[in-house]
Amino acid sequence: MTGEASPPPEGERIEGDEPTPLVIRRRGRRVSTEPTPGYTGEPPREQQQSTENDAQLRQDVPPHWG
Repeated sequence: MTGEASPPPEGERIEGDEPTPLVIRRRGRRVSTEPTPGYTGEPPREQQQSTENDAQLRQDVPPHWG
């Protein structure tokens, strides 16, 4: 004997013997927290004009550019 119980004969099912459905629960990897007060979800505004930095960029050239 292998120690395993034989299945019940046809028509003789034990109540509660039905297999339970497999439930897979997926958890998110990221932690969700409450947003900080005042956060609206909009991207931050650009703080400087696009031409403000042009003069500095023109001065910052490598020495071998002459």
